[in-house]
Amino acid sequence: MSADDDRVSLLRTRLPPSFERTVLVVAPGSVRRFDRLRSRGVIVVVERGEIELETGNGQVCGFRRGGVLWLDDASASRLRNVGGTAAVVVAVTRRRGSGATDSFPARPASYGYNDRKGTQEMNADADNQQPTPDADVRALDRLVGTWKVSGEAEGTISFGWLPGGFFLKQDVDLEQFGMHVMGSEIIGREKPFGAEQPSTEITSRFYSNTGDTLDYVYELDGDTLTIWGGEKGSAAYFKGEFSADGNTLTGGWVWPGGGYTSTATRVE
Repeated sequence: MSADDDRVSLLRTRLPPSFERTVLVVAPGSVRRFDRLRSRGVIVVVERGEIELETGNGQVCGFRRGGVLWLDDASASRLRNVGGTAAVVVAVTRRRGSGATDSFPARPASYGYNDRKGTQEMNADADNQQPTPDADVRALDRLVGTWKVSGEAEGTISFGWLPGGFFLKQDVDLEQFGMHVMGSEIIGREKPFGAEQPSTEITSRFYSNTGDTLDYVYELDGDTLTIWGGEKGSAAYFKGEFSADGNTLTGGWVWPGGGYTSTATRVE
């Protein structure tokens, strides 16, 4: 069993309805606060990166990925990213005034997210806060990074968030069936001009080096990633499974009369 197998993670753990989850992404060198967490008794897990925690009484402690913290007064604490990459921190608190039972729901509770860069701190006034992506969009964070693809397609793919965290960008550079496939894909919920609410499905559009524009629908259910070609339920789709440590995605594309398999391994 590897160290990753023993590492605590609250990012995708299903929570009872009486608890809620908040995700903070801290840019390198920046500082974030837990101003929105007014309750006492907060469990915090460092999901990625390296941070320093400064408590209300001035104490400073360092934590790396997998670190677990208990904060008696989270609102008085500050997080500083002392690493070279974005740090992801998850906090779980009990909902105030909740009469819900502790039975587990079928899907994770939603959580807030704000991806403002720099050294700005979160504002306690909710009216001044930017809109936040929903949990299903943020769950795609496990794709972020660069992956080496092997099998019947070979090359590299990389994922990264656009500012705000609502849209994920994929860059593709693959050799497949004797062709060099390059392009970029934007993944997220559609919200066209004049719309008050985003789309119910997470969709994408891929722009290729051959002039194609290809549309997809993304679904992530536990460790299973499904990408539908065109629309949900299409006969053309990708289905892959993440490994326990999240660093390998094994699966393949299927379409009427064909398909191929591949394995993507995280390299950074």
